[in-house]
Amino acid sequence: MSDRSIESRLARLEALEAIRELKAAYCRYCDDQYNPDKLVTLFTEDAVWAAAHRGRMVGRQAIHQWFASVSAKIPFAAHLVMNEQITIDGDHARGRWRMVMAAMESRGNGPSAVWSLGDYDETYVRQGGQWLISHLSVSIDLLDPETGVWTRRR
Repeated sequence: MSDRSIESRLARLEALEAIRELKAAYCRYCDDQYNPDKLVTLFTEDAVWAAAHRGRMVGRQAIHQWFASVSAKIPFAAHLVMNEQITIDGDHARGRWRMVMAAMESRGNGPSAVWSLGDYDETYVRQGGQWLISHLSVSIDLLDPETGVWTRRR
């Protein structure tokens, strides 16, 4: 086995671990009342954050503003991500994560307990040696009590 092969394998493993840590930080900052100052540091300057049920934000400033406002609607959230699939291609990567989230969401009659189940599809870029999110898309299968059913919807 050549040293080059070992170097490339090590670089891939380091990239995978850095992206896992990036995703863990994203979940931790979301669970910290959607801390906009910390969350925005995880995104590229021209990043996109999108969810059909929440909207589409383009750029760090729009992402920051959205996260600054969301904690009034969702005062508590506990993001759990699993089943990651990450592919690395040099300084670019793609990731898919399954998500389960327990939350309290303000609705017409006050806060309600809500369960979400869905997928994160993400792209990442390494800038200055740091992995950042360049595009994050959330697809929700279940938003209970809104949908009230345990079924996949696309």
